Amino acid sequence: MDLEMFVTNRPKDLLRREYDVAAIRSKFQQPYDDITYFGMPGPSMLDVKEWGDYLGFIIAVENKTENLGIMQMTAGSLGLSDRTQILQGDVESILLNWEDDVGEIPGKDSFQVVNLDFEGGFIGFSNILVHDLRIDAIRELFRRQMHQQTSFLLFLTVGFREKRGQEYDLNLHHIREELAELGINAQDTINWYLSHGVKHKLKVYVPHLIEDYGRTFRFSLRAYRCFHYKGTGNVPMMHFIFDLKYSKRIVFPKRLSLKSILNCPLFQVYSDKVEASPVRPPLIVGGVESGFPSSRA
Repeated sequence: MDLEMFVTNRPKDLLRREYDVAAIRSKFQQPYDDITYFGMPGPSMLDVKEWGDYLGFIIAVENKTENLGIMQMTAGSLGLSDRTQILQGDVESILLNWEDDVGEIPGKDSFQVVNLDFEGGFIGFSNILVHDLRIDAIRELFRRQMHQQTSFLLFLTVGFREKRGQEYDLNLHHIREELAELGINAQDTINWYLSHGVKHKLKVYVPHLIEDYGRTFRFSLRAYRCFHYKGTGNVPMMHFIFDLKYSKRIVFPKRLSLKSILNCPLFQVYSDKVEASPVRPPLIVGGVESGFPSSRA
């Protein structure tokens, strides 16, 4: 079986091997039998290969029918067939309808590790219907996790285009107004983001969205990290790690500070190292930077 056709690259491999697995280890304790993975590992199932020692049940989603047999063989070669379910279809449709294209439902009611990979983009691209579907799917994920009272790690990878970003600008204006209502002057920091590229704006937009949805469904965003790298074909990509904790209390959980979202550094991923970007906004005094350890720490 030749899996060379299913291309990854060294920056993505480094994130998967060093930072993603470190986030899993830091959140969950042994034994890992109760840790359910739901995600899009691709036919070569690289996530599962790297994280398999820390996962129990595995739900792998694939939207190309020609790849399903390859995924089954890959699971078998890894010795994971007895704890792997492969669902056929788009991940958005499966989350929204709770069944795949052939009517099979996910084998677990909630997940501890979720990996969503939107290479075509998450927001700010031409197909608004796809954008809405992805937003709705993430909202439904939170709703189901809330009903099962399940805290989880969310790995979210998105592609983007530098030419787009109007919605990101609107988000920044909204954050400035929110902070102003709290008596915090973030004018210089917001202006910095408005004058810089899409990757910096996306670094704020996505955590703000996830934090907002989480709060709605009784999840607090405990920690996160954001990485930028060049994907296959030199496409700019952003990779996020979110630690979301469910709270049984009726009162909304304490929000991760908006100052923290603005202050948190963007990490640049190269083929052999990860570094905090030297290009950073003016920090808002009192903001708390939040993140995970790397396995190299």
